[in-house]
Amino acid sequence: MKKSWREKLADDKGLPKVGKVEGKMTKRWGMGKMVIPAPREVDALMRRVPKGRLTTIEELRKILARRHGATIACPITTGIFAWIAAHAAAEAQAAKQQGTTPYWRTLKTGGELNPKYPGGIKNLRARLTAEGVVVCATFVFTPAQAIIAAKTGAAAVRITLDDLDNYGQHSTRTLADIKNSLESGGEECDVMAASPRTGVQFAECALAGADIITVTPDTLRQLVVHPLSDRGVDRFLSELARRPKSRTPT
Repeated sequence: MKKSWREKLADDKGLPKVGKVEGKMTKRWGMGKMVIPAPREVDALMRRVPKGRLTTIEELRKILARRHGATIACPITTGIFAWIAAHAAAEAQAAKQQGTTPYWRTLKTGGELNPKYPGGIKNLRARLTAEGVVVCATFVFTPAQAIIAAKTGAAAVRITLDDLDNYGQHSTRTLADIKNSLESGGEECDVMAASPRTGVQFAECALAGADIITVTPDTLRQLVVHPLSDRGVDRFLSELARRPKSRTPT
């Protein structure tokens, strides 16, 4: 009889185990010790991630390695056991069980959503959005990439202006094309402009339709400082200083 996901999670298979990194593995992982964790260990760590926070398989591996005095935790089994824990949680939820593992808060090593988790990207995005977490796609440089990101779960796409300009691609014009493509396709996805260099470029991003614009302190200063504004403030303070002071009645 086929095991349920919860039965698979409960089967520790004699784990955890700690052993030396030997043979061909040393080329990738170096010398030291590797721990193969138990499935329920991985599940327990995933349970600890609070609402509104995220972790990654890489972070889980670091904790497991420290716990067992190992150099590294096995990346393959840690990922597999996280996958089992996710499906076990979904199975428990379907059975109306309370207090299940919030698997959607555990991302892949690179910080990406795991499409192999229950419900796929759409389910993960919905759960994270409900908790106030914005799923943002980075390294987006074309309208096609933005549309793909939106369709696979991103609530926002981040446009790195410097990278586009350095490549010879007009950054704010590309941003406008991306925004128009998303709106034409009916995609609910914000466009984030990352770090415009000047106040002028900031304004161009706003006019191009950017929903979010991140700025450096220097650019923020350019946005609020202008010679005419400074001159006006100086004139106001000067006139204020020349006014006769009112006398306080004795």
